[in-house]
Amino acid sequence: MRISFVGIKGGIGKSTIALMVAKELSNRGFNVLFLDRDIFSFASTLAGIKNSFFTQVARGEIPRDYFKDLGNLTIARLFGEGVLFFKEIEELHKDLMKKEVMEKSYAELVKRKKYDFFIIDNPPYVTMKSEVVEHELGMFRKIFPNEEIYRVYLSTGLLEDVEITKKYIDETEAEAPGKALGIIVNMVVDKEKGIEVLKSLYDNRFLVGVVIPFIDELFQFQGSIEDLPVIPQIKNFVDSILKMEKKIITY
Repeated sequence: MRISFVGIKGGIGKSTIALMVAKELSNRGFNVLFLDRDIFSFASTLAGIKNSFFTQVARGEIPRDYFKDLGNLTIARLFGEGVLFFKEIEELHKDLMKKEVMEKSYAELVKRKKYDFFIIDNPPYVTMKSEVVEHELGMFRKIFPNEEIYRVYLSTGLLEDVEITKKYIDETEAEAPGKALGIIVNMVVDKEKGIEVLKSLYDNRFLVGVVIPFIDELFQFQGSIEDLPVIPQIKNFVDSILKMEKKIITY
C-alpha cells in the first residue's frame, strides 16, 4: 500500500504526521519505506541523512548514503533542499544516461526489501503536474503497477485553509490515480470548531477523518526519530487503515 500525505502549504504538520504513521506501522512489525519528497526534508534531517538521491543522479553519480534503516523503517531522502530541487530536475531532463541511472537506482531502493507500506511525504500543494510526482510516481508505477495508491489530506482549522483545501481535494481526486484515504485537521485549539471543520471536509470519498489538537512538543520538533512520540490519534488512524474501517477520530 502506498500512502501519500499532501496539503496546501508548509508548516501544518504534514511531515510530522506522515513520519508518525510510518513509525507506528513499523512498530507493529510492517516493513515501511518512507520516501521523503519534501524539499524541506524534515524526516531525512531527523534521520541524519545528508545526501539525496536526485542530487547525486543529477551530478552523474551513482546515488549512495541517501537512505537509512531504523529497524523495519527505512527513510530515503529523494531531493535536495529548496532551489537545488529545480536544478536537479533540469539536469535530468537534459541527460538520458542520468535518467537511466535514476530508474535503475530507484528500482534497487524500492525493491531492497518486501515493503508492506510506502509512506510518501510531499512538498506543499503537490499536483499530478508537479515534476516531483512525474519522476518518482512514474517510476513507482512501472515497478508496482498493481500497488494500491491512497492519499491523506491535511489542513488546519483556519477558514482560508479549509476553503483552499476543499478545492485542492476536488482537483486532485479528479486527476490522480488511486483514491482518498483520510482527511486530518491538525493543530486544533478549539475541539468543537475542529470537529466542525472536519465535518465540512469529510465526505464519502474518505475512509478516516481525524482531529488533532495543537501539541507543543510536536511543533517544530527537532529531536530524533526514535524520540518522536506517536500520539493516540495516529495509533487509532493506523488501526482504521489496517482494518479499512470507516471512522472519525478526535481527542
